[in-house]
Amino acid sequence: MLSGGTILAVGAGGGDDGEIVLAEYNSDGSLDRSFGSGGISTLDIYGAYQATILCTSSGEIEVGAFATGGISCVVVAAFEADGALDTSYGSNSGYYVIDMAYDPYAMTIITTDGSTDGYVLVVGWADHHGLFAAEYETPPV
Repeated sequence: MLSGGTILAVGAGGGDDGEIVLAEYNSDGSLDRSFGSGGISTLDIYGAYQATILCTSSGEIEVGAFATGGISCVVVAAFEADGALDTSYGSNSGYYVIDMAYDPYAMTIITTDGSTDGYVLVVGWADHHGLFAAEYETPPV
């Protein structure tokens, strides 16, 4: 739940047309039409599945997801509070892609400096080969 009483949900649809989907809901369960496009924001990522989310106190939305579009990878994307992709993040694409040698299975995105502004750490488990971790600065410089 966000500070204004709205609820932010994230998901990812796998397969050839995989995408990361964010939706913001009002406290009564209706879509917050001021977010994204009619309450929904998407990012097309081939083969995306299993997404996780972190909201910063400044309103930035960090999303992590797995993708298997030809190679196994982890995607970390940044969205503005209004649902727009933050294209200043990830070399002006709005996201980073972390190539993985093995299929990732579980992941979370957390802060590393004790607040929600500073660095985020993406950690998870990759196909019986152990933990993986990647750290990103947010907002990007």
